[in-house]
Amino acid sequence: MRPRTLPCLCLLLILTTAPAIADTYHGPDLGDRPADFALRIAHSDVRLRYDDGTVHKATVDRLGVSLTQHLSPGLHGTLSAGYEGMTQSDNPVLAGQSPSGYYGGVALRGQLLSGTYLDAALSAHYTYHRLEATPTGQDITLSWHQAWADVVAGLHPQSRLRLYAGARYGVIGGDQRLSGTVNRTTGFQQDRHTGYFAGLDWEVDPTGHIGLRVDAGQFRGVEMSFARRF
Repeated sequence: MRPRTLPCLCLLLILTTAPAIADTYHGPDLGDRPADFALRIAHSDVRLRYDDGTVHKATVDRLGVSLTQHLSPGLHGTLSAGYEGMTQSDNPVLAGQSPSGYYGGVALRGQLLSGTYLDAALSAHYTYHRLEATPTGQDITLSWHQAWADVVAGLHPQSRLRLYAGARYGVIGGDQRLSGTVNRTTGFQQDRHTGYFAGLDWEVDPTGHIGLRVDAGQFRGVEMSFARRF
């Protein structure tokens, strides 16, 4: 799947699922809840399949922020952005290089169930990434689109603790571009579509919470978040 089709697919997913989520929501109206601002630190590995037939593992580190806002009963939207760095030690093009740059994304979460002890939600996400490295006489640019959907169920064993687990399906499409001494563009995509995750959220006070999430499958990694409602 080529990069330019991914934003369209994610937008289509959001537009088609939003009415159904709003109609089936069984929780309270959260319109009086404030926005949620979070600092996010993440480390993950993903296997990328290039058009030349090779497969390389990419290690990606992120430091970013996200802002989540209530949109309508059962619906929340999120904007995210931040710094991103990558290493690919088994990719000859990037040997000894550590491209860095930025990412930015949007997401829509639909709350399917919101109870005292259980919750469930469906989310659709889209993120754009752009990283660069400039070894002597050569410019390297990696840019890719990422779209995925996930479903998650949560358990609240006590009022301040939430445990959750879920599954995801996603696609990646991008290009590795060389310019300078060598001029070449090679496309790449994900080596695996599916993944799963588990985590916890702990409310440290009425307006703040911290989170820990572990991913496996398409991505293997961990993310920590420090959030504040305002």
